[in-house]
Amino acid sequence: MSFTFKIEKPPEYLSMVYEGTYKPSLADQFTDQVLEVCLKHQPTKLLIDLRQVQGGMNTMDRFVVATFAATKYIGARITGKIPGCRYAIVGNPPLVDSHKFEETVAVNRGIAVKVTTEMKEAIHWLAME
Repeated sequence: MSFTFKIEKPPEYLSMVYEGTYKPSLADQFTDQVLEVCLKHQPTKLLIDLRQVQGGMNTMDRFVVATFAATKYIGARITGKIPGCRYAIVGNPPLVDSHKFEETVAVNRGIAVKVTTEMKEAIHWLAME
């Protein structure tokens, strides 16, 4: 099964809804997809919905994907290619870590992100100013 997404545009934020199977080897592809959507749509609030995705990550995989994302995001922000953006990632274990390690890594590197298993919490995070 592939790892694909579709764009949805609720009024308050932009949404990337993924389905398929995630493997750690897709970390670079995943972060590139998110950056491409940010470049094209210029969102200030982005929801990444991974609830329909199978697969998981170990601690090192989480560190790698969060570091890839932060490096790409900061580079695009510094060069003025994308605006500042709040990200909410919602998914199910074992893909999303209940201890929020990937959130901690990304936040420590300059990304405003919330990682959660609850859609309501993700949308609330995006609504905050």
